[in-house]
Amino acid sequence: MQPHAGFSAGAISLYGCFGGIFGLLVAIGTLYGDVQFMLFPLPIGIKARYLAVIYGLITVAMLFGQQRMYAFAQLGGALAGLFYIHMAPAPRPLARPQREVVRPAQPLLRWKRRRAARKFEVYMRSQGRTVRFDGQGRQLDDDPDDKKRWN
Repeated sequence: MQPHAGFSAGAISLYGCFGGIFGLLVAIGTLYGDVQFMLFPLPIGIKARYLAVIYGLITVAMLFGQQRMYAFAQLGGALAGLFYIHMAPAPRPLARPQREVVRPAQPLLRWKRRRAARKFEVYMRSQGRTVRFDGQGRQLDDDPDDKKRWN
């Protein structure tokens, strides 16, 4: 091993979050490849999959330079991100809702609706008109062509 600044390669500490960030980038590029990232200094957008590939090529090129330990950390993060994506359990589809879900407050709401319908029937009778409601409090329409009802 070549010494680096007086230390052997095994004694150099590696710090930073290069591997984790690159693993997230590869995971986003794999799952959401069509998402656009804006490059900060330039108003240019690039798709996530292409961004991950470009950074991967730069990291492979770094293997042949002086900072190969950082390149190995980034490639390890990329492999960990891919491994996690492929080994993670698939999300379960949501269950289909039932036709009518009975909530605790629903009987009270039905009672209030029927009560309001009865009060409205009394009011309309005092106005000289007749309206009818079913047991749920929904208005029954006897004659849909009756225009005088809306006058």
